[in-house]
Amino acid sequence: MIVEVWSDVVCPWCYLGKRRLDRAVRRWQEQGGEPLTVVLRPFQLAPAAPLESRPLTAEQPASIEVSVQHTPETTSGCLTEIARDHGPDFTWQPAWSPNTFQAHRLLSLALEQGGPDLQWQLSEQLFRAHFGAGEDLGDRSVLAAVAERAGVSGAADFLAGGRLTGAVRSALTEGVVSGVRTAPTFVVRGRALAGAQSVRALLDHFGAAAEAADAEGDEGVRRYRLARAMLDVGDPLSAADTLRPLLNDRQVPADVRLLAARAYFASAQLESAKRELEVFLDAQPTDDFAHFLLGRTFERLGQDGAALRAYRLACALGTAPQYRTAVDRLAGAVP
Repeated sequence: MIVEVWSDVVCPWCYLGKRRLDRAVRRWQEQGGEPLTVVLRPFQLAPAAPLESRPLTAEQPASIEVSVQHTPETTSGCLTEIARDHGPDFTWQPAWSPNTFQAHRLLSLALEQGGPDLQWQLSEQLFRAHFGAGEDLGDRSVLAAVAERAGVSGAADFLAGGRLTGAVRSALTEGVVSGVRTAPTFVVRGRALAGAQSVRALLDHFGAAAEAADAEGDEGVRRYRLARAMLDVGDPLSAADTLRPLLNDRQVPADVRLLAARAYFASAQLESAKRELEVFLDAQPTDDFAHFLLGRTFERLGQDGAALRAYRLACALGTAPQYRTAVDRLAGAVP
């Protein structure tokens, strides 16, 4: 069973949630529960934070300490609970307010290199660097050093480039359209539990997911719904990335292929849009909108003759006024 944890490395509640999740997973395994795999997903508390980190004021670290101890559930003290596994040298001295996007890229690299275990270890080192050592997680040299301590290789070169940037942006959009509003949020088989919940609550969450029928459902359906939501919020590049693994199957449902074509067109991947539309129209030759979108694709590719033919087919099959407008626009320009 996969436990997805939407989390940010500068979130004190996420640090507390990590501690509680560690204990909950151990207890679950001791009780003979089915194996759990914990995967971190990106959440940014301050996505608009400047790329150059700002130092915290003298009052901000103290306010963080107070804010994580104010509920009845944390009367023993959030910091005491976080410190439990650190030993007597534990300190609490966050000093910077960074943009955490690069840290999330690094966590994606750790997952790629060593799987969930390495990613989890890196997250621990990032939490310790930010909250315990007062290091600036917006500084790429600091991030590279933290990654080296965790066992991630090639971090400096990776951070200097742009690889996995799109994957992180897509994951952030996925969180938004999936309804993740709080960090941490624990998702198991489509069931979400928000906040740094108690160990007991996490165990109950695992149990409910394990007893339920397969709530993950068909992967194709999940990706289709997610991609459609991504298009709705204006992120066609993420929508295209989400659908891409499905498109090698010639038996993929037609509506999935048309949605992919829309995403490719909206993200200016015109050759890919053309390919998907042509495959779609082989199976659905009377779809007027698909002919119109193919015409728009041809027109943006500078192939006006092919665009006009597609627009005329759209007009023959449908009555939307933009079809006739497109024909009239090109009819005088194409020999």
